[in-house]
Amino acid sequence: GKGTLYKLLFERHPDSFALSVSHTTRGPRPGEADGVDYHFVTKEAFDDLVSKDGFVEHATFGSNSYGTSKATIEEQSAKGKLVVLDIEM
Repeated sequence: GKGTLYKLLFERHPDSFALSVSHTTRGPRPGEADGVDYHFVTKEAFDDLVSKDGFVEHATFGSNSYGTSKATIEEQSAKGKLVVLDIEM
């Protein structure tokens, strides 16, 4: 699936591509690390980013919100990397 494709892409081109780390209002699951799997934030912090146009995309599934921040993309782009977004549709 797409996870296999991402893995191959990043292994073969580590200096060219980066996977974006999304923000979420849900709590971390066992084994997940903040800033690695997701940026875990409060609902208030998430809503603040939305109000400040801080996301390139965001959505709510059930009671949890997810989004890709502009800052995350800009940070990786500044390193010369193309950012790959893993977005649920």
